[in-house]
Amino acid sequence: MSFRLIPVIALALAAGAGWCETAKKAEFAYTGEPIVLPAKCTNEVMESVGLFCPADSPCPVYLQLSSVEFIGGKLYVAGNLHTEAVTIASVLLASEDGGLTWREAADRVPRATLDRVVFFDEKHGWAAGHVLEGGRPHDPFFLITTDGGQFWRRRPVFEKPRAAVIEDFWFDSDHSGILLVEARSEEGTGTEYERFETMTGAESWMVREVSSRPIRVRRRPAPRRQDWRIETDEARDAWAVRKRTDTGWVTAAEFAIGAGACVRQEEKAVAEAEAEAGKAPETAAAGQAVQAPAEDKGVFVIGAPPPSVAQPAEKPARDEKPPTLKKPRS
Repeated sequence: MSFRLIPVIALALAAGAGWCETAKKAEFAYTGEPIVLPAKCTNEVMESVGLFCPADSPCPVYLQLSSVEFIGGKLYVAGNLHTEAVTIASVLLASEDGGLTWREAADRVPRATLDRVVFFDEKHGWAAGHVLEGGRPHDPFFLITTDGGQFWRRRPVFEKPRAAVIEDFWFDSDHSGILLVEARSEEGTGTEYERFETMTGAESWMVREVSSRPIRVRRRPAPRRQDWRIETDEARDAWAVRKRTDTGWVTAAEFAIGAGACVRQEEKAVAEAEAEAGKAPETAAAGQAVQAPAEDKGVFVIGAPPPSVAQPAEKPARDEKPPTLKKPRS
């Protein structure tokens, strides 16, 4: 896929290039109904992505799954959580029992999406992604594991922020690989295509070719038989993870496309309290502490800031284009 990249003022990658520890507490069971992945709309998350979601207009959150990989009895799916306006964070999920239970394998990367996850063997794997702002990709990166998916570390492709997206990549061994990137030229004069090589398992990359046209590489590994795939089930409003069998494709797990909504806690709590008292909802004062309801099955609640903390200016990110939902790879 080719598209014209628009220059952006890219931010440095949040969280640096540290380890992404396995989220062992985040475990979900598939019981025949689509799993609803929590949006985790904390106050910090909403501020970081520029979301303004008052109680009378919550921001629905959606899950997108783009890639599936099965190796050594472990199943991985990758994608992102987003609203209609912004991408919230990347998502990498893992199952070790064929889809019955799942956990978040790596920390979510803010404003980012994961397009593809692959393993060379049972220990060495890579999840490729990039940061999205205003529908424009920049700062491509890899999540890398060398211990079979127990821990993942994040490594950027470029040392400096840059508008770019990973077109393709593959590995000939657990340490050598090829990377194709479409990027905005460093001079900002147009789009260029670059080929990189690594001998460090994607820890670092060396540029080998730069062209004004898409680069064709003859040396590619033979495609593997794909016995797993992701596709949408419109009737169930879900992403279906399916496995090939002798009699056809069967569903191993499902994830709900809808992942709740983001909303400001103080406004939501006051609106509910006033609704119960028969009053017209009013906006909560800054820093007002209100007890949130014990249960909330539809909206994920964030905590109110203490009175001593000044609240940031609230500006809706409505001028951004919605992320494009990609069709699952067959």
